[in-house]
Amino acid sequence: MGNSLTEPDLWTTIDTLQDPQPEWNKPSFIIAITAISLGIATICITFRLYTRLRLVRSPGWDDFFVTMYLMTGIMAGVALCISTKFGNGEHLLDLVFEPERLRRFLKTFYVCNAGITMSMTIIKLSLLFQYLRLFERGWIRIACIITLVAVAAVGLAYTVLSWVPCWPISDYWDFDYFTGDKNCWGFASNNHDQFYYTYLSWNILNLVGDLVILCLPLPMFFDPKTTHKTKWGLIGLVAMGAIANCLCIWRLVETVYNRAGTYPKFDPPWNAPIIMVLGILEVNLGSVCASVPIFWPVLTAQIGRVFVTHEISITHTNRNSLPQREVSWDSSECGSDLEKPASPTSPYSRTGSVSAVPPWGFRSVRANSEGDASRMARGRDDSVSSSLSTMLAELEKGGDAQQLQHYGDRYIMGQVNPLMDNHEYSVEAGAVSLSSGSRKGSRSSRKQSASQ
Repeated sequence: MGNSLTEPDLWTTIDTLQDPQPEWNKPSFIIAITAISLGIATICITFRLYTRLRLVRSPGWDDFFVTMYLMTGIMAGVALCISTKFGNGEHLLDLVFEPERLRRFLKTFYVCNAGITMSMTIIKLSLLFQYLRLFERGWIRIACIITLVAVAAVGLAYTVLSWVPCWPISDYWDFDYFTGDKNCWGFASNNHDQFYYTYLSWNILNLVGDLVILCLPLPMFFDPKTTHKTKWGLIGLVAMGAIANCLCIWRLVETVYNRAGTYPKFDPPWNAPIIMVLGILEVNLGSVCASVPIFWPVLTAQIGRVFVTHEISITHTNRNSLPQREVSWDSSECGSDLEKPASPTSPYSRTGSVSAVPPWGFRSVRANSEGDASRMARGRDDSVSSSLSTMLAELEKGGDAQQLQHYGDRYIMGQVNPLMDNHEYSVEAGAVSLSSGSRKGSRSSRKQSASQ
């Protein structure tokens, strides 16, 4: 033990029994801060795991470690809250005369300290494995791997020290405080310098690891290929990481100030609560930083589906409102006695649709020569014209204006007679006079026309 002071000696150095209890030593404060931060962290981790396992179906090592953190973080938080019942936040001298209460306090403090130490390592590993999924190549990936190995090695060493601070482990809580007879080291050492430097070194290494992890994704911000949305997300992530690092620095300052609970008096229950609460806040905020980038895009999309009203604009256009082409025609050419209808008064009326084209809507066929072709064309014109004229005359006599308007509509007649004028799919038709000697050639020409 060397020149180090014993615990009974430290009890008599400075009398602080009359000091007012700090706010962070009160059980209500410790429980409230721990429960709120742990609840937020649990919600974020749950959303993250749901997104990775159920929605994306792409779990990884980062999800495994964040699940482990959820278990160790809850364990440390529950232990810290229970420790307030057994004297955490009170003076050690008050607990010495209550051996059973002191023993229970040391048990809960042991679990809390080991849980926080382990959680800090696990959440760093989760973030680094998450980086490895993001950076598939390049020097950043190499830096992530080196940092991962270093964090794992340091974290493993201090985790072992926290879970096995004595041998047998029960010496951590089963010993005589007046004699200090115990076989412990590191986080439970009788040597107060060793005890202090163990906590100090762990906090320094923890801060260095946090700063390195915070800086690793920063090159993405200066990459021109990174979208603005990703940059804003990165800014939010760095902001939360910066807050976690501020808590780590605050924790380090408190550790130095009271020498891990040994100054100005060896009184861990009185001096250590602020250090333990800051440790809980740090790891919980770290878990939020590791989870938000995973579930936030999915969460915002789901919120948008619930609260955003999808407006559908329906535009109704009357088929008769299409621009009309004025068609000049001659009633005598179609073989009809009907007079040419009056010009439309409005391009959007059915009257305009009727007057834009002949009511029968049939393009007259002009024969290219005399003979059978001419007779065939005239016969077809006379037949169609006569039938349509008869139908329209009957409709006029019957007084059915609606049907008359219907069958005089350009669109309707376009469906009935594809060869009508002003139709989008109108076809030019022509009759060619054939001689008896060229029937064979005409057959081949008709086949070519049909194929075209």
